[in-house]
Amino acid sequence: MRNLTIILCLPFLLNISCQKNHKDFSVISTPRVYVASVAPQKKNELDNWYCLDTSSDGVKLVGTTTAGKIFVSHNSGISWKKVDLGRPTTPGRVVMNSSGSNVYIYFNRKIHESEPSLILSVDGGDSWSVANIKGVVYSVSLDRSGKTILAGSYLSENSGFTWKVVAPLVSQKPRPVLATAVSTYGKCLALIEAGKVFQSLDGGKSCSEF
Repeated sequence: MRNLTIILCLPFLLNISCQKNHKDFSVISTPRVYVASVAPQKKNELDNWYCLDTSSDGVKLVGTTTAGKIFVSHNSGISWKKVDLGRPTTPGRVVMNSSGSNVYIYFNRKIHESEPSLILSVDGGDSWSVANIKGVVYSVSLDRSGKTILAGSYLSENSGFTWKVVAPLVSQKPRPVLATAVSTYGKCLALIEAGKVFQSLDGGKSCSEF
């Protein structure tokens, strides 16, 4: 029997702790967001960082800018490589696992419907693919490995290669999910939709209001 503890701190910061036999085996925090002043740019070009995230050792960094550009660094920011997606994007938020191997960038607004909701990399930012999900995404949470991802009401258990909607939200009228959380080992989920907090203790197979 698992007990799910959900801590909500406005605006929409969601932490959960999933316990079994009084042993806390999963503690989650919201994605780290770093803000810096000036991003890599050409002469006479003004572009600032929008969001940055880093691996736990500080070596791998992925950042997005206010102009919708994406940069990757494998040497603690000494040098940067620009990511070319072949399509325009709005500024996105970055989430990565502790090792920096799995990186996810999600977009909470779109100018064109063809723009991606979420893009992902499983090789530290060297190559990217578009997640097969729809709509804007306001929150993304990972388990420790980065293989279990909760992107709004969409759940993936294989690093974003396939997705499903967390039950029973699939049968309800879609509404924005404003905050998400995933336990360390991916079995406990929590999300906020339409002012209500939902929980799942079985990896998204069932879901109930908290």
